[in-house]
Amino acid sequence: MQSTSTALGQLLAGGAPTDVRQAEATLAQAQAQRDALRHPAPDQVQAAQTAVDQAAANRQAAQSRLGVLLAGGSIADQVSAQAAVDSATAALQAAQQSLAELANGGAPADRQAALSALAQAQTQIRSARAYYDQLLRQANPGAAANSALQLTDLHAQVTEAQQAQQTQCGTTAQSVSQASAVISTGTASSTLNSAAVQSPAATNPYCLAAQAALDRANAALQSAQQGPNRLTPEVSPSDLQSAVTAAETAQANLVAAQARLDQLNNPTPDQMQAARTAVDQAQANLQAALANQQLLRQPAADTLAAAQSALDSADTALRSDQTSLDVLLAGGSAEAQRAADTAVAQAQARLDALRNPPAADVASATTAASTAQANLASAVSNLADVLVAPKAADLVAAYSTADQAQQNLALQQYAYRPQEIQQQQEVVAQARANLALAAEPNRPQDIQQAETAVQQAQGAYDLARAQAAEA
Repeated sequence: MQSTSTALGQLLAGGAPTDVRQAEATLAQAQAQRDALRHPAPDQVQAAQTAVDQAAANRQAAQSRLGVLLAGGSIADQVSAQAAVDSATAALQAAQQSLAELANGGAPADRQAALSALAQAQTQIRSARAYYDQLLRQANPGAAANSALQLTDLHAQVTEAQQAQQTQCGTTAQSVSQASAVISTGTASSTLNSAAVQSPAATNPYCLAAQAALDRANAALQSAQQGPNRLTPEVSPSDLQSAVTAAETAQANLVAAQARLDQLNNPTPDQMQAARTAVDQAQANLQAALANQQLLRQPAADTLAAAQSALDSADTALRSDQTSLDVLLAGGSAEAQRAADTAVAQAQARLDALRNPPAADVASATTAASTAQANLASAVSNLADVLVAPKAADLVAAYSTADQAQQNLALQQYAYRPQEIQQQQEVVAQARANLALAAEPNRPQDIQQAETAVQQAQGAYDLARAQAAEA
């Protein structure tokens, strides 16, 4: 009863202190959440702005990528693709030219060099053999009796040497010792212009060899022109050996020059196959370069679809991040604002209800307290009835019930079956037990039962007071 009165007093005074403190804390928390929603922190705004900027950059990159694809690639890619095509085309042309030259006797420059080398070698071998024959005639005086014949041979050697020198050096030279010489053979006279001075520009080895052969021929002719008695000078063995060596060297040069020309005229199967393989590879490289250029100008459908999908995703991300930033700057979404306002209003209403409880809650709590008080009074009265002596009316009623049961048993003892007789006997026993209970109402279990009823009534009363205080 005292607890119920205390709870009702707290309700009328604005609620229990703990309830008021809890309601105030709830209200403060709801207000703080609403303020945080309306006034976001600077770092939150900065993070949202950074996300928007990054999404915009991603969207720009995706747009640029799609634009480059639709435009046929970037300028650098187009230049690179065209350079690759040009390089592959030049490589193919070079490979085809190499194959054609190989099949047609080599490159013009190589073939001309081989032919020139062969002509030079042929000239050298003729000059070396003629010089060797001359030395043999000079070494045999009997064979040189006819000086006119010997001079004619010397003139022929000089003329041939001049022609070789002009062919290899590309110039006409003047004689070292004299511009002309008059030769008397006894039957005729002849004038000879010899070539001895080499042009400064003629420095190739073929020209130098031709000039040396011309110098030797001039020297032999001059020696013969000094007098009939000197047409057959003495020839040393070393001169003969030098002439043999020169002839052998000239022969080796001739063989090498002919071999080089034969090599140009008859390439090996491996060389032809290598040249054809180079052409095929160059053709494949050109096709690949053209395909890459075509793919750059007309990208595949799946590539364009992927670029367009990337742009769409970037657009979606940008819109989402921009919406989040706008919502943050606007103090949250409409739903979040309504939820925050509702939470504040509910917390305020709870606190106001504690401080100023409604009349209905007060009436309900009062009624619950009154009911609990009445129940308590009834339980106390019942306990008092159990503790005192039984009433006369209760005894009379118990005796009357027992007699009636006994009579019924006597009247029906023979009219019913054994089961029914047993049932009537149990009724009589119960009536007698009730009579004994009425005669002795103060048994310990009866007192315990009554006290339990009082405690239950007290608990119900306290519960009603507590519920009234919470309301």
